[in-house]
Amino acid sequence: MISARAFAAELGVLRMALLALTGILALSATDPGVPLSLQGFTLIRTLVLPAAAPLVFFVLLFDILMSSVRLADALPEARARWRRVLAAEVVFVLWLLLSWLPFFREVLTPVAER
Repeated sequence: MISARAFAAELGVLRMALLALTGILALSATDPGVPLSLQGFTLIRTLVLPAAAPLVFFVLLFDILMSSVRLADALPEARARWRRVLAAEVVFVLWLLLSWLPFFREVLTPVAER
């Protein structure tokens, strides 16, 4: 078993920042049906976060792809590290997807079908 500090060191600073941003976005997912607001903190919740979530989602998928390439090319002693990195990234991408899915399903559903 690996300690949290050693795991954070394995992930690296940039990947930890990406996963932290993913966690913040997943925890602050906008509820479906929230009216659009152009003032205050609700502007962030209704405009900025819904725009940032897909960007972070695809950046995380790209990082998963690049980590898979590194895993395929890694020496046998480094493969365990890349498997742990991939597992963490897959968990976070699923968390982000499941937390934002209700909002985007509501937004992307045509009005006639609601």
